[in-house]
Amino acid sequence: MKIKSFVHHSLKRIYEVESIRGHRKKYVKDDLLIKSDKSKELTHDQKKEIQEFWNQYYKLSKTEWRWFEIYNNVKNEFNIAYFIPNNIWYQYVDIYFSNPRKSYAFDDKNLYDLYFNDIKRPKTICRRVNGITMNNNYIPITNEEAIALCKRQGYVILKTAKFSEGGKGIEFYNASCDDDSLLQRFLTYKDVTIQEVITQHDALSKLHRQSINTIRIISLFYNNEVKILSSVLRMGIGESKVDNASSGGIVCGILPNGQLKDYAFDTKGNRYNTSHPNGCRFADIVIPNYSVCLDIVSKLACRMNTVSSLISWDFAVDKDGDPILIEANFTFGEIDFHQLCNGPILGEMTENILSAVLKK
Repeated sequence: MKIKSFVHHSLKRIYEVESIRGHRKKYVKDDLLIKSDKSKELTHDQKKEIQEFWNQYYKLSKTEWRWFEIYNNVKNEFNIAYFIPNNIWYQYVDIYFSNPRKSYAFDDKNLYDLYFNDIKRPKTICRRVNGITMNNNYIPITNEEAIALCKRQGYVILKTAKFSEGGKGIEFYNASCDDDSLLQRFLTYKDVTIQEVITQHDALSKLHRQSINTIRIISLFYNNEVKILSSVLRMGIGESKVDNASSGGIVCGILPNGQLKDYAFDTKGNRYNTSHPNGCRFADIVIPNYSVCLDIVSKLACRMNTVSSLISWDFAVDKDGDPILIEANFTFGEIDFHQLCNGPILGEMTENILSAVLKK
């Protein structure tokens, strides 16, 4: 019976993986960055280097070669063959480390107050959990009471609690100038979290004051150790209230001391040299308490390893310089802007990890 159960479980897992892989293949087919015209033709030697390296693991398609041309435009000192095409990341690497079905089950912002109750986070004003309106202590309340709490707070951010990405499903309510219709609409949704709007640190506000500019950190729990794969700062542009690159923002790499690099990118691969469009120089900004953000990630990556070994974390820094955990993405975290800013996402671990993930 044990053998039969093991075989059944293994076959079920294989079916789930192939099903998710097929779904993701459709998703990444029309990836925004693939449409970018910011690419550089590969030389004969580069093509040979890439082919020899990837032949050990995987036969590259035309679409995957396109990614190397895009990264060739920004590769600088990096080994061009080590860049990971998006579809290989989403369909193989991410699935290997994250177990998407389990990760999706935990991807609920309404549960963050339970998972991360010892970490500084935006204050929850009220919420909708499975269609039930509740206060910040998970006690059922009426919609009228929830609206009154939001009015008392004055300025709040409303988020869909599940499966949100790229700034979608986010709205802002200001009691001084908005009517109740936005709140009433959100309070009909099944899963919603409504939080205070934090005041970010002056250093980050200089880049773009209209949005909360957040730090995105990718961690990998690998060989019983937390590895920080990449860190970037996401910034809004113009009048946008969100910083997501997919919503028109830009992304800049972060040096180990918390200083920003001197260039940034948008999702089309357009490079912003030296300064934000508002004139603020990237390299003049040092993220307050960046090392504390990394310490928190290392702590939480161990805690959440039962859910996923590969997690993308979002932090803000408040007016007092304290890191504020905004979100944890347990699966399907983006890597294109990380690789544009910081080079191959797996670095020196590339060969070992691809050998495990893409077994022939």
